[in-house]
Amino acid sequence: MQPSEIMNHPLVIALRKQRNDATDLVAVLAAENASLQSENARLAADTAPVKTSKRAVGSGSAKGRHPPSGATETKSANQGAVS
Repeated sequence: MQPSEIMNHPLVIALRKQRNDATDLVAVLAAENASLQSENARLAADTAPVKTSKRAVGSGSAKGRHPPSGATETKSANQGAVS
């Protein structure tokens, strides 16, 4: 059998196609893996705990708000009980 006959044999052609398909699949999976790692890093950064309370105090989220009703009475009652 000549080399050209071997290369054109249906089994060799089928194996070459499978190899190409596998190579394409590996490339797709590598790209998907990179995308998932990037997403994972972004989510980890978004859910990282706040390290200091200064950020929460200075955020302005509570500016101008009054304590819930009853909060001052409870505080006064607690202070009176301690003294």
